[in-house]
Amino acid sequence: MTGTDQDALKLLREIGAVVDGHFILPSGLSSPTLIDRPRLFMYPCHLQALCALLCRELHSQKLTGFDRVVSISRANMVLGHEVARQMGCPSTWLEKEAGSLKLVGPNLEKKSRLLIVEDVVNTGASSQEAIHALESWGMEAVGVACVINRSNGQANLELPIISLIDMQVPAYALDQVPRYLEEIPAIVTGNVASGH
Repeated sequence: MTGTDQDALKLLREIGAVVDGHFILPSGLSSPTLIDRPRLFMYPCHLQALCALLCRELHSQKLTGFDRVVSISRANMVLGHEVARQMGCPSTWLEKEAGSLKLVGPNLEKKSRLLIVEDVVNTGASSQEAIHALESWGMEAVGVACVINRSNGQANLELPIISLIDMQVPAYALDQVPRYLEEIPAIVTGNVASGH
């Protein structure tokens, strides 16, 4: 783990956004680690510090010079806004309307260069959907910035993914939970899928 990874993980643990234990996830799977996404946004000072680390990574990877930051979903708007503030550019966000993505905010010129921001990249599907939507509107996505990348290289976006932490979080079917995890009382999180 790099120094940035360690600093980010320390901040995430301080606010309870990354917790170790035994958790039954909304999918019904069992995991030793919980990523509590809403907690990313609860503490403004910690969010500001996480965004500062993310902006430092953007600079070190030379992913700068974009016209605007675009948050994937309204839920990520605060994260995107803070990244935009620290990078000195405007921000906007995408939201779904009748099953299709819509860009919220002032119209952007075609050929605008945009940085996509989201809290956690899992499979990369939401980023890919955003990239396609932006391209269909004549704009260029230059990369994806996130706090946690859980994709394990499986998010094939053909764009750079800049993350503070690359984290693999194992998840097990309830009949395949390792013995060490079975010995820890499980905490049910969110709305567990029916039948599990």
